[in-house]
Amino acid sequence: MDILLGAVVFVAVAVLLLMMWIVGNLFRRVGPNRALIVYGWGGTHIVTGGGRVVWPLFQSFQELSLELMSFDVAPEQQLYTSQGVAVAVEAVSQIKVKSDPMSIRTAAEQFL
Repeated sequence: MDILLGAVVFVAVAVLLLMMWIVGNLFRRVGPNRALIVYGWGGTHIVTGGGRVVWPLFQSFQELSLELMSFDVAPEQQLYTSQGVAVAVEAVSQIKVKSDPMSIRTAAEQFL
């Protein structure tokens, strides 16, 4: 009887550890400077500075940076002013996504 009880306890602990391992592998986390966009079954969910379980067969995810991003802007051809003078312009553009859910949703639609 003691062996049977020990076997049942061992199997129960093994199943519990296996379930914790599976859920741990499905759990995706992001830091406070990133947003996790989870989409698919169940709609779209936005998580900032936290985590969420992502079911691989039914959902996908992407991360979006909420930090300041810089882009080099260099036109392929010369630009002309209103007076017809050709100018070569190189610039740097900087953008930042606000941390509110509506801004993150809009940025996800535009950038991802």
